[in-house]
Amino acid sequence: MRRPSLPRPLLVLIVLGAIASSVALAACSAAQVAPVSRTISSGGAVGDQPNIAPAPEQGAGAAQVDGSGTTPAGAPNVATGPMIVRTGSLDLQVADVDRAVADATRVVTAAGGYVAGSDRSFSGDQPLASLTLRIPATAWDATLAQLRGLSLKVLAEKTSAAEVTAQVVDMDARLVNLRAAEAALIQIMDKATRVTDILEVQSQLTTVRGEIEQLQAARNDVADQVAQGTLTVSLGLAPAPVTTVTNAWDPASVVAEATASLVGMGQGLASGAIWLAIVGLPILLVGLVVLVPLLLIVRRLARRGQPSAPAAGPMAPGSTAETGPAA
Repeated sequence: MRRPSLPRPLLVLIVLGAIASSVALAACSAAQVAPVSRTISSGGAVGDQPNIAPAPEQGAGAAQVDGSGTTPAGAPNVATGPMIVRTGSLDLQVADVDRAVADATRVVTAAGGYVAGSDRSFSGDQPLASLTLRIPATAWDATLAQLRGLSLKVLAEKTSAAEVTAQVVDMDARLVNLRAAEAALIQIMDKATRVTDILEVQSQLTTVRGEIEQLQAARNDVADQVAQGTLTVSLGLAPAPVTTVTNAWDPASVVAEATASLVGMGQGLASGAIWLAIVGLPILLVGLVVLVPLLLIVRRLARRGQPSAPAAGPMAPGSTAETGPAA
């Protein structure tokens, strides 16, 4: 006997009810997350070791959700404790680059990490090496101390710690929300009989499962970064000592330098004479042509402006010339 199909209004109400229940479930799951301690010691290490639990797989989350849209206690594994992502870089000066690379690889492997990448090059005839190391968070400080001990001198060191606890808690709550919606959509699809209703619910279910996969991959990546820090180590040789060589006195070189100076002076004098002949003489001739007539005109005008001396007239009768005092 064919099961009666659900009316479309009833189907819409069921979908809305599933979404509302999933939102309420997400709020409850976020509220149930224990408060996280963020106390960090002065050395940059967290007081408690990072404890991040992987989120459950897609199928497990859906199987643990009952028909009411609630998740049994303990079903989703949420992150607990402070979660720190550690990164850093070391610039080391070593006696032998190849040996230092081998020693650094041994130290990291013994600590439970691995070499994620390496690069070798030359600066002139000096070999250089760069290693990208993944170090477990529990052995971060001890491994850094051992790596410093492999060098002759630590040229530079930089480390940082970023807390991602709130980010992971938010991801856990969103995963619970999405898995509850997935379970509700599966129940609705089981009750639907019409092809159009099944296709509509299947489309929504595909979208929800895609979001779950993307969010799960992002959470796994953050969990990996928390579990193992990333350190970049640069290795180079110590610079070779500079040898200063004192050259003996060479008379020939002194004569050559003096001759070069004399030639330079002669070239300077010759250049001055050429400039004077080409530039100076024409300017001088032009100046004479202009200034000489001007001086003559000024001199003539000056003479015309001077008053002439009065001429001596005839002496009056009876007048005598003034003589000097008698002897």
